[in-house]
Amino acid sequence: MPFECGLTDGDWNELSKWVSDSARRSSEVRHVLGKLSAWLSATLQEAELATRPVEEPPPAPAAPEQRPLVEIGSAIEQLRSAWRRSQMPAEVPAEVRAPKALPQPPPSQPREMAPRARLKAEACRWAVQRRELESGSASDALSTQARNTELRKRAKACGSGDLWMLSRDVDLPDSASMHMLAAGFDNLGHALEIALELDLEQKDERETMGAVLTVIAESQSAVRALLKAHGLPEDDEQNDAYRWLSERTRTLQHYLPRFMSLDAPADPTQWEDLGARLASLQGQLSADRARRRDEREARSRVSYHVKRLLNSFDGGHASELALDDWRRLFGALEGLLALGVKTSDVRLREELLPLVEARPLEIEVPECWDRIVDEIDRALALKELDESAKSARAPRERTPAVLRVAELLRGKRVVMVGGANRPLSRQALIDAFELADLDWITSREHSSNEVFRASIARDETVLVLLLIRWSSHSYGALKQMADGYGKRFVNLPRGYNPTQVAEEILRQVSLESEPS
Repeated sequence: MPFECGLTDGDWNELSKWVSDSARRSSEVRHVLGKLSAWLSATLQEAELATRPVEEPPPAPAAPEQRPLVEIGSAIEQLRSAWRRSQMPAEVPAEVRAPKALPQPPPSQPREMAPRARLKAEACRWAVQRRELESGSASDALSTQARNTELRKRAKACGSGDLWMLSRDVDLPDSASMHMLAAGFDNLGHALEIALELDLEQKDERETMGAVLTVIAESQSAVRALLKAHGLPEDDEQNDAYRWLSERTRTLQHYLPRFMSLDAPADPTQWEDLGARLASLQGQLSADRARRRDEREARSRVSYHVKRLLNSFDGGHASELALDDWRRLFGALEGLLALGVKTSDVRLREELLPLVEARPLEIEVPECWDRIVDEIDRALALKELDESAKSARAPRERTPAVLRVAELLRGKRVVMVGGANRPLSRQALIDAFELADLDWITSREHSSNEVFRASIARDETVLVLLLIRWSSHSYGALKQMADGYGKRFVNLPRGYNPTQVAEEILRQVSLESEPS
């Protein structure tokens, strides 16, 4: 009875493709196909023997092999049924079902494709070497066979498709083209390895993903262009890389303007330039990761010493132990800024804010500390400007020192130089000392002292305050200017908290007598 499969030519093409894809991914399918192959081979041999002329005595047949016909028939039926089911939606009644396109298996991931691409690069180079050895001695022939077997075993272990470049049925191009193809596979593998390493939890590496997708697109396109130019078979890794790219760019909503179209392929002859760009990208990623690691360590040192200093505050002079923590904190800050962290870094400002007015006078501060404090002052000034427009701050309780200075400055005018004019802090000083006015002149680096002369010279001005931590050394001449106009002069080494200002005023000058 003839075997009617009920499949058209188009069906057979689709079935063939589906079986080929499934065989690469399923050992069970490969087992069934092996049985089918053995059965078909034996059946063909019997048919040939049966059609030989009578006068030609047939050769002695080999011992007949027991063929599991029921199992073979069942296997054929299983393959046909599975393929039919893959074409039909479940909700369509069986009597009206029609074949449709077979589903594509999901694309491989970079962790699978990268080692396969590297292996194919190695196999391409071996194919060139094998061609040179095949004309040699028998021992060379044996060694080439062993090498072929070893490469195929490795391919099987990593789930790769057939190493077509080792097949005798493929007409390989010249050695230069094969080396170029090997470089193309290496570039594809390298690009996939970079994608595999990316940590998308890191903002910097998320932004790098676009560049990585671009080099993967260029790498796979160059491989495809070279295969097509030499009439070589399509390659599974190149196809999988293309499919993965298509899915990934769609998920990330990232558009690749080049190398994803058949009519605009990459230039495979530029493999060396592409390899250099991949190495540069890999190096930059490694350097960025090392910098982030160093930054985490530096921030950890800063936090450690800030915490120790905050725990050491007791209202008195800094101990030697605390001074050592200040020195180590300054060193950690210098290292942090050297790594590219900005002095305006919000996290850094917030962490150092409690220490701004606690810096001891016994220790010399580095330039980086002054720059950070300057940024803190500017940020606080902007914040206070916004807060002052919304509501007034409740008055602070005044200490005895503040009350004493208030008795001496009540109704008078004071000039303060340095830092950024902070509205709420200015008003706190006016309220604490009951001033008629506080002219807070914002300092600017390299500003001439002449900009302060008019305000200092006014008859109502009785006191000049200099915030030395924000002022340049040229402002030391301000004391001479104040003395010249008969105004008292006070350096404020820490900040402008009313209590600290009052203590410095009482320590440095006597407001009850005329200035000398």
